[in-house]
This record gives sequence, C-alpha cells and structure tokens, in this order.
Amino acid sequence: MREDIVHNNNGENVINECFSKKVESASEILYSLYDHVDFLDFKNLKVKRIFTNNSDFEFAHLSDYNDYVDYISSNYIYSEDVEQYKAFSDKC
Repeated sequence: MREDIVHNNNGENVINECFSKKVESASEILYSLYDHVDFLDFKNLKVKRIFTNNSDFEFAHLSDYNDYVDYISSNYIYSEDVEQYKAFSDKC
C-alpha cells in the first residue's frame, strides 16, 4: 500500500482513525443492546469479557470456552434444548 494513501497532508494516519471511529460506534451499539459482550477465541478455546454493565455478573470468572458452554447450558438453556445448544457450540 502506498504511504501517501494512508496519511493525509499533515502526516496523520487517516485509515486507522476512520477504522477506530467505526469500531467505537459499533461497540457503543453492542453495549447498549446487551448486558455483557464476550470475545470468543475459538483457536485457543478461551472467553474474554470485553464489556459488562454489571461488575458482579455471575459467570464472569469463566475463561475456558468448554466451561462457559457447560455453565450456560446447565443454568440458562431449557433442558430440552441443551443437546442442540451444545451441538451448535461444538461447531464453533
């Protein structure tokens, strides 16, 4: 990529600034819709909380993906839907 395309006349990085504003805007929308937002690292099977509006959220301590799925399935998913939820989670 040409250097003059990514910088304006003042030498500022325009693409990173524009991208940052879009990420910030998208994040604000997510944060307004959900009580918490997690980053799921499927390569390492880890869960990282990136936002919560409740600091004592009950399963915030979980960082292992499989533990997270087990906890959610046993506490928040209807018993008749657990098998389907776990099958979906295994595909991720």
